[in-house]
Amino acid sequence: MTDSRSKTYLDLYYRQRVKSLPIREARLSKESAAANFLVDLISKFTLNSQPTLLDFGAGDFVLTEQLNEKLVTTHGVDIDDLDMRTGKTKFGDETFDVVLLMSIIEHLTDPSNLMNEIKRILKKGGILIMVTPNWKYSYKNFYDDLTHIKPYTPSSLSFTLRMFDFHVLAVMPWSPRKNLKFLLRKNSIEICAHLPFRGDASTLIPKFLKGKSGTFLIVGQKPNSIG
Repeated sequence: MTDSRSKTYLDLYYRQRVKSLPIREARLSKESAAANFLVDLISKFTLNSQPTLLDFGAGDFVLTEQLNEKLVTTHGVDIDDLDMRTGKTKFGDETFDVVLLMSIIEHLTDPSNLMNEIKRILKKGGILIMVTPNWKYSYKNFYDDLTHIKPYTPSSLSFTLRMFDFHVLAVMPWSPRKNLKFLLRKNSIEICAHLPFRGDASTLIPKFLKGKSGTFLIVGQKPNSIG
């Protein structure tokens, strides 16, 4: 498949996926939990009490709006704004304290352009938060999403970040209703992968049984000096 055909296919498929998302009201609770978790995570790894964040691949911008409401100055860009494989954002060098990529990198054959652009717009010492399926636990359904191209594990994505000069600060399951202290435990990825219920399951289910996740989150930091 040529690049031009691939881009057309990706655009069309992606737009259909966004259109098929549950109505905004139905997603507010889920995204609010994600926003609360991300605010706690950002507070742990940044010193700025009012950080600026870029949501790369913002979709319908519900999470972007939720983060803005929680005093994180957030901008969002999506497929209408640039081709993440080849393009550049409109933002200047060292603009953001945080860059967030929610389920983006697995859609790219080569993340080089995206990683270099993130490194450009992040401030020195800024953090990159990435969420992607964990191939170890998602290999059976990873390609059910037809735009998934390249799977990652915690080890392979950590290696990718280091290739682009990022320090890896943390790797954990993406389970935003779980306590951050628990998620930072060494074996939390394996624990969450084998829990019986998702984090948004019925309130009648005990909390310790909830939080199932085959997706992981990694936090990288742009060094204060490179070279």
